[in-house]
Amino acid sequence: MHIHAVGNLGPGSPADTMTVAEVTRRQLYCGVMRTLDLFNDEARVLAARNAQRARPGPSADLYCAGPALTCAGGMARNTRYPRVPSTRPPRQRAL
Repeated sequence: MHIHAVGNLGPGSPADTMTVAEVTRRQLYCGVMRTLDLFNDEARVLAARNAQRARPGPSADLYCAGPALTCAGGMARNTRYPRVPSTRPPRQRAL
């Protein structure tokens, strides 16, 4: 299981945006000890992870992968999550 540490985004409800630190604090409050964040802004999530490791506090341990790695026009193209388009050599496109 993974999360998107940007807050609570539900259909038809107002966005409840949060910092990564607030998301992990709420995760721990709900009993989650470790959490995996995917598709987040690399600078934002890595800075939060590094700060958490430098000064441990009351929050779930954060593991992260940064932005989505996808082909041009692939997954995450219609979302607000950051992505890094991948290009393939012409030979691989033909396969």
